[in-house]
Amino acid sequence: MSSITLFALAFALGATMTPVVRRLAARVGLVDNPDGHRKLHPQVTPLGGGVAVLLATSLTIAGVFWWGGVESSAIARQPNFTLGLLAAAWLICLVGLLDDALSLRGRQKLAAQFVAVLLIVLGGLRIEHVELFGWHLNLGLLAIPVTVAWLLGAINALNLIDGIDGLAGTVGVILSVTVAGLSMLTGHVADAAVAWALAGGITGFLIFNLPPARIYMGDAGSMTI
Repeated sequence: MSSITLFALAFALGATMTPVVRRLAARVGLVDNPDGHRKLHPQVTPLGGGVAVLLATSLTIAGVFWWGGVESSAIARQPNFTLGLLAAAWLICLVGLLDDALSLRGRQKLAAQFVAVLLIVLGGLRIEHVELFGWHLNLGLLAIPVTVAWLLGAINALNLIDGIDGLAGTVGVILSVTVAGLSMLTGHVADAAVAWALAGGITGFLIFNLPPARIYMGDAGSMTI
């Protein structure tokens, strides 16, 4: 399955599922109410767009695996990583939904993020060394702590910028396309497939999130991306 096909499939799924999630969120009261102070949007806006993004991404990855080919074989060679990544993403998405609905405490969110990051690390992800402008550093015993800290920082960095219509989604697409391109250049086919799927899913969601936004991704989306 080509990169364009991957992106297009995820885009179509994201664009199809976002209105469905929007209607469901409005029906169950999962909405963001303007307060005239920090939340300046003009009307009540449904939350939960991150669920549509993650559904589109997950279904696209499943489609890649079913379709077969190079990407499917690459994913099959690292099942622990793929399952760990998806499990972590769905855990973060669920915690984000709970936060959007109930306003969890910071330490509760951080604890859940830590568990999600551990799932990825246990799946095989490690930052074992750093290279920059010819400078090389082996992390050794610090590999796991550095990886955990890096991923926690990434989760919260994108979450913190989610304050303007379309901003976090646009940044997410740029990051995903960049990761996809780097992965293709370095022969990491499975990583590229996941990144293209995420980029397409976010782009499908952005149709409804660009100003004026008709749905917000909420913490369920910003933390997951």
